[in-house]
Amino acid sequence: MELARAFVNAAPWAAKIASETLQNWLLAQFWAVQATVPELPHDAPGFVRYLAQRLPEASDPWLPLQRVRGAELYLAFGCVLGYEAALHRLDMDLLSKLRVQGAAPSQREEVVQLLRTRLLVAEPGALCKLAQYRGDGPLLAWLQLSATRIFIELSRKQPRAELQRRAFSDPDLVVDPELDFLKLRYAAHFQRALDRALAELSTSDAALLKLCYLNQTPPSALAAIYSVSTRTVQRRIADIRARILGSTRAHLQAELALEPSELDSLLALVQSRLHLSLRRLGENPRSTPR
Repeated sequence: MELARAFVNAAPWAAKIASETLQNWLLAQFWAVQATVPELPHDAPGFVRYLAQRLPEASDPWLPLQRVRGAELYLAFGCVLGYEAALHRLDMDLLSKLRVQGAAPSQREEVVQLLRTRLLVAEPGALCKLAQYRGDGPLLAWLQLSATRIFIELSRKQPRAELQRRAFSDPDLVVDPELDFLKLRYAAHFQRALDRALAELSTSDAALLKLCYLNQTPPSALAAIYSVSTRTVQRRIADIRARILGSTRAHLQAELALEPSELDSLLALVQSRLHLSLRRLGENPRSTPR
């Protein structure tokens, strides 16, 4: 029961799982992930402790175990320990595939080099950045977001006049690289979530929104139509918008393995496009309310 003991020592919440059951699961997981990078030294107890330290506590201890992306976390584990085989796999399979939207080739190379340094070189008294990866989402997407943030940092160091000049001369310039990456990476997920949220509207709520956004009826006129005050109409529209955003967030969270901060950034796109989507409510057959 060595692996089960090592896991529970690092994650006491897992003590709810029977030791033999946990031991068998951990053994099966280790042999499965070790096959992805067989060149790494055989260190099952070390990986099990590494895994346990990165999983969140849950009322159902099986949930974080079932969600973890073991092979990608094992690769990160090998890189953090400095194993050459894992570092080679990181470079060839992941860093080489990173896209930095809006960056020139030389800028992309600078971003990737800086990212690699941050991933693997720790500040005094701290873990390296790659050790922060918890295995709860695709490693490539996690690296892509980190690269985008670095590009944002580098872009902000450019003189404002230079950025303005490039904005006028280069129509493909990314004005907000992080949001632009999220939009490109998760465009289909985003549209599905928003469409589902709109489709969940009641007939009466959809009718009010169509009058407001599609017909552009002012609140005072809507108040007369519904025989209520203008403030009541405005509150009802604000409430419907809030429910659309909440429902969209719930659909995105169910479909994507994103950090809360990444989900909030993606929701900024929802809010920025919500007005346009509501104006098209009556034109999009996928948004027909039930």
